[in-house]
Amino acid sequence: SFREVPAIIEAFINLDRKPDLFLVDGHGICHPRGVGIASHIGVVLDYPTIGVAKSKLVGEFSMPGPKKGEFSTIKLYGEDVGFLYRSRENVKPIFLSPGNKVSLNDIIPIISTCINKYRLPEPIRFADRLAGEIKKELV
Repeated sequence: SFREVPAIIEAFINLDRKPDLFLVDGHGICHPRGVGIASHIGVVLDYPTIGVAKSKLVGEFSMPGPKKGEFSTIKLYGEDVGFLYRSRENVKPIFLSPGNKVSLNDIIPIISTCINKYRLPEPIRFADRLAGEIKKELV
């Protein structure tokens, strides 16, 4: 995250309108050191962030049910640190954890409003797609 955060800070400073919160492609407190990229960005910017990750880093959990919207709690050292959330029926769930200034109770309601017909929340999906297009132009 130390490599990416300076560019994110610069982009944030240049935003004309500031968002209510950031969804970050990576982990929040569900991290071996308790501070993933979502936490790092949130603390540096003093902004609310939620980590949205595609794969496990740490923690114990059971798989959520197969239906969209089902979730299970991720525990690390006996503490609740996030959720495994089924964003679509019969697809791999995503890993959600608070980054900064967001409680565990806030995560599912926020993320559920950002999910359409794809596995990832729309803001993350859009950013991934845009980054891919820019990368193609640079190569």
